[in-house]
Amino acid sequence: MKRLDEESEDVFFGRNKFAFDFLGNEALSGKVVLDIGCGFGWLERKASAVKCAKIIGIDIDEENIQRLIAENTFAEVSFLKASAIDLPFKEESFDTVVSLEVMEHIPKGKERKYFHEAYRVLKKGGTFCLSTPNDHVVAKLLDPAWVLIHHRHYKVEDVLRFAESAGFSVEKCELRGGLGELIGGLNMYFSKWVLRRRMLFEGLFRLWQNREFQRIGFSGIFLKLRKPYG
Repeated sequence: MKRLDEESEDVFFGRNKFAFDFLGNEALSGKVVLDIGCGFGWLERKASAVKCAKIIGIDIDEENIQRLIAENTFAEVSFLKASAIDLPFKEESFDTVVSLEVMEHIPKGKERKYFHEAYRVLKKGGTFCLSTPNDHVVAKLLDPAWVLIHHRHYKVEDVLRFAESAGFSVEKCELRGGLGELIGGLNMYFSKWVLRRRMLFEGLFRLWQNREFQRIGFSGIFLKLRKPYG
């Protein structure tokens, strides 16, 4: 099994690289950060490298959290099992909240609660950065989870309405990702579950996705929000 630091580097391209750059070092360096839906902890590794004061990664998967705790070697990093819609933290606990590809997995109809919880635990002037799949016909047709179980994709206007209803001001909203990411995802699933090997033509897909995320796309919504000082 890979260590946290090894696995983090393994996925730092395309969407993840863009999300990290989109968030920006200023939202991490010297800051107290919450990562909602931390997955296998790549953001915690990167936040440690830019010297965040503290970062807590949460996830609802107990087995995953226990693995991350066992592998963690970074003093400023900690992991906790917790829900995105019921955060176990006091008001105004964090300078920055990050939540990448999480909103589509919370219980349907709980999106407003998700945004209100992020707003509650953010300090005034704090940043909330998130991403979620865009409601685009090609993005949905090339998403196996949408085809099989109607994995949620959102319209930009709906996500903005959730954010503004919680009290956030919108600093930046961008659409990124396209065929390179979507076909790469199908390749990854096929390689992993059918061939039992790493992604086919991995180097080419990494290069394609890195270039693709340098321009406006259609598959993913990226938002950077601010909690007002007032």
